[in-house]
Amino acid sequence: MAREEDRICKEYFDQPDRFSDLVNYTLYQGREVTKPSDFKELDPVRSEVFGPDNSYEVLIDNLKELSLKEDDRNIYIMIGLESQGYHDETMVVRAMKAKALLYTYQLREKVKPLKPVIIIVLNLTGDKWKSPVTLKSMFEKEYLDKFGYLIDDVSYVLLDVKEDSEIPKGLLKTDLELLLNCLKYSNNKKRLEEYMEQEEMFNSLEDLTFKILNKTSSLDTKFKSEGGKIKMWPAVKQMKEDSYNSGYNMGALMQTNKLVNIHLLSVEQAAMSLNLTVEEYLAAVKNLKK
Repeated sequence: MAREEDRICKEYFDQPDRFSDLVNYTLYQGREVTKPSDFKELDPVRSEVFGPDNSYEVLIDNLKELSLKEDDRNIYIMIGLESQGYHDETMVVRAMKAKALLYTYQLREKVKPLKPVIIIVLNLTGDKWKSPVTLKSMFEKEYLDKFGYLIDDVSYVLLDVKEDSEIPKGLLKTDLELLLNCLKYSNNKKRLEEYMEQEEMFNSLEDLTFKILNKTSSLDTKFKSEGGKIKMWPAVKQMKEDSYNSGYNMGALMQTNKLVNIHLLSVEQAAMSLNLTVEEYLAAVKNLKK
């Protein structure tokens, strides 16, 4: 993801209640196994888990230690979260690298026994996740047939919310429910609009929630605040409706250009909204200014 999206996602999930919600939904089918107080924030930059050539932000966005009660004693695991806005074929290797560095750090600190490391990847692309989830899936069948029993597998836990996913109302305790449902309906504009009209939580959003919904959504799902109510961005909706397959509508072009000039749309988003390439869009804007 871009640096600003990375920062917003990191801040959003730095909140223990949201992180706990995410873990319960992803690892425990929504059962309230963890509480926000069970998590301790870990900062690999300060604790030197990662060296100068292994940037923390490159590998995972958030890292927390989870303490669970088991047989009158606490057991600990490390959970890393990567909020992924594009399909990354190297995600398995990145997860493997992060795990190796975290285990190395524990050994260096003489942690006994080792704390297991789990990496969760949250798919924010709006499409079904296309990248490998396990290392073994990246090898050809012939290699697996001959050497499979010798090959150590590595994986991450994928949270891939699709339109047929069920998120029962009230299952999540935080506004993470809004983010997951917007991802769920990201390719169904009609259903998304219906959800936004019906869901009362959109009436009062925290600023950070508003930002993450805007930054992680596709052009069709941009939001704005209107009298305290969060709605689809009318200008963007109108642009999509006014664009033709053969090119662009002059009024829509002028509107997108205004939004680009005040930094509410990027050039790429503006071009996409008009079904143009970036080069075609820039050429059209140039002609518009003549």
